[in-house]
Amino acid sequence: MSHKNFLGRALLTCTLAGGMLMGVNTVPMNAAGNNDDECQNRIVKAQADIDRDASKHGQGSHQVRDGLKKLDTEREWCAKHHADWDHSKDKEYDRYRDIQQH
Repeated sequence: MSHKNFLGRALLTCTLAGGMLMGVNTVPMNAAGNNDDECQNRIVKAQADIDRDASKHGQGSHQVRDGLKKLDTEREWCAKHHADWDHSKDKEYDRYRDIQQH
């Protein structure tokens, strides 16, 4: 009976230890975060804000101008965090800059 009890405890201990190791192993990856995803989320949100403000207040509005500043800030964040975001995807937002200059 004690042999069976020992195997049960050993199995339970190994299972718990394995679960703890898996949990500990994933914490650094999650804590570090994925800068590419974070960058993409920041850029997409800033672009959506610009589009919303352009349709609501007009393309030459100060809200759009503020949104473009926010977009630039988010692009800088991506560069500082070495995120690999393809900025050619958001070059269409330069058209707002052209409108602001006229």
